[in-house]
Amino acid sequence: MKLAVVCLSILVQQSGADAGTAADPAAAGYVHRGATSQDVSDTALILLLKQAQPLIEADLARCENALGALSERHKHSVMLGRTLLQPGPPTTFGLKAAGWLGAVRRGREPRPSPP
Repeated sequence: MKLAVVCLSILVQQSGADAGTAADPAAAGYVHRGATSQDVSDTALILLLKQAQPLIEADLARCENALGALSERHKHSVMLGRTLLQPGPPTTFGLKAAGWLGAVRRGREPRPSPP
């Protein structure tokens, strides 16, 4: 969050001088004259998400463990299946929970970095 505040203060303090010399010369390389308030907001959001990542990862790990236990506990609990919101062939609640578990696991897989 500190970098976003520095970026905002640099944008506010800009004048005819080089960007960033008034507030923080180390941050000047990350600011350009065409920066907008949306750029600052986006930077702040990314910095906050980076700080929140360990908390989110811990929550996802707990969710994954809970769904695994739920799936195992209900592997024989028969329920009505659904197809396009219509009644379908029977399934188990464990299979449904296993589907949620798979989605959480896929969501935790690392994404490739953009080129």
